[in-house]
Amino acid sequence: MAVWLTTILLASLITVSVVLLLLKVRTPRYRVERAKAKTLLYDIVNGRASEEDWQIFISIPIYNDEQLEAIRQRCLQLDETEFTGYSVTSSFFLTTLAIKEIRQILETLEGDIVFRG
Repeated sequence: MAVWLTTILLASLITVSVVLLLLKVRTPRYRVERAKAKTLLYDIVNGRASEEDWQIFISIPIYNDEQLEAIRQRCLQLDETEFTGYSVTSSFFLTTLAIKEIRQILETLEGDIVFRG
């Protein structure tokens, strides 16, 4: 009887612990910081960005910064209309028109100073 009661108590304790752990752990979120977005856009303008980094940036919504989300959505539109993919002759995977617009977006981010605290 004591073994049965100990088994039930131990199983209950483990079950409650797992449930509490699962309630405490949140779903991971992709967080883009302004500095990383600037670096990516700078690399795109200079032909050093990877297509994979670009696809990650445009594919996942940004919840922590409304302006970066608007930029991501604009970049998504550029990807849909101006994406050329890598070629042997060029290190750019977007058209010159898209690169020019990304340069303008980068300039607006460069002038942006945000204090969070």
